[in-house]
Amino acid sequence: MPLFLNAGIVFGFGCLNKYNLVILLLSILPVILLTVHRKIFFTKQFYSAVLITLLIIAPTIFSQSQNNFPVFYLLKTLLARQVVHVNHMDFLKEQVFFL
Repeated sequence: MPLFLNAGIVFGFGCLNKYNLVILLLSILPVILLTVHRKIFFTKQFYSAVLITLLIIAPTIFSQSQNNFPVFYLLKTLLARQVVHVNHMDFLKEQVFFL
């Protein structure tokens, strides 16, 4: 299978597993626009990969929309109850020492 089709399948199933992958993809796209690799946006293979990804995650998006996006409720609850108790400097220190 071509690289773009494999990437579409991997990103589709990856988005089902971790929603953070969506943020990663959305942050990579503008970076690609600023490089010489922007020509991939003009290929059929790129849009085929995007379509495959959307087809794979479509049931999840539909389910989330039918249930008023519970993932956003979860994130809002975590922010209100857990994240406010984290000291930012302590968190950064732990990240460095964890490596």
